[in-house]
Amino acid sequence: MSDPLGTNLVGKTCPLSNGRYYTTYSAGPGEEDKCIGDANSVAVVSGDTIEFNTCGTGDTQKNPYRAKLTCLDTFQPSDVWNEGGSSNGDILLLANEARDRFYCARYSVTGHTMLLSLDVTPDTTRLTCRTGVDDRRFGDDPTGQFRAFRISDTLLTTTTTTTTTTTTTTTTTTTTTTTTPPPTTTTSAISTTTKVDQALASLQNDVIIGIEFGFARRYDVNGSEDMSLFAGVIRLQTAKKMGVSVDRVQEMRVYANKLQGSVIARFTLNPSGGAGVSSAEAVAKLKSLVESGELVMTAPDGSTITAIPSWFHWWTVFEKTTRKTTTKDVSPTSQAGTTDGSCW
Repeated sequence: MSDPLGTNLVGKTCPLSNGRYYTTYSAGPGEEDKCIGDANSVAVVSGDTIEFNTCGTGDTQKNPYRAKLTCLDTFQPSDVWNEGGSSNGDILLLANEARDRFYCARYSVTGHTMLLSLDVTPDTTRLTCRTGVDDRRFGDDPTGQFRAFRISDTLLTTTTTTTTTTTTTTTTTTTTTTTTPPPTTTTSAISTTTKVDQALASLQNDVIIGIEFGFARRYDVNGSEDMSLFAGVIRLQTAKKMGVSVDRVQEMRVYANKLQGSVIARFTLNPSGGAGVSSAEAVAKLKSLVESGELVMTAPDGSTITAIPSWFHWWTVFEKTTRKTTTKDVSPTSQAGTTDGSCW
């Protein structure tokens, strides 16, 4: 497929949930999984952009290791050409901020990891997607140059299955992957997390609580579902379920988690100020409803949605008077507020 592209294309939501992900890249033989084990080598996804901040240097057409790219569109191979199943992954179209570089990538999402093979063959006037490319391709071959990114919410510490392509050979390397939990970067507040069972009873009313839960509902990738409307509807029902006034439920956000095929609700619970249901009681009640499978709500379209029993997270937020960025320790011994050992 080869289509000319202008500078007026509007970005579309990237096929990865908003967040900060660990990232490695492979550029060729002997350059597999660069940055592996480096907690500072990340990709930040925000709406229609993916910003790579890997350990690699430079932002060039060939080496976009520290580049901010815009997601333009996604396709399934069958929508573009008939390849007879010769390659793996859907197609993601990308451009740099100046819209003078365009990329075609093969990608796939499995569990908590995204594989993305980016075609970096210089082409600044049109976007060309080549056949026979899969989501693990890297190196140079007669049809182009590719950089393979591995993006995960857990720190990658050993190489995984990758495919090397050169003008003469193809090499496959397979080892076992081990992971450690990722850090979460926050701004304007410092968050601390304590064990749910040990901390719920000791929560104070003057502490703001962050809460997150999810619904097994696939997000409409065409964008016809209004997330702001969804958030407003869920906010009212959440307050009622916890038995608190709606003004205590603030910063309600609903977003798609495409890795899990679900919709996630995240909000903060303001303190009671000494009147009404305490923070501890409200969190415990919502947690109980989620874990028992009894948190049932009505979506904006009138359909019934049920919270995922294994998906409930909470954390205490202590506001500071000075703006500060910090990294929260979410190692297995310090992480809490989750029911499944994961952290998002």
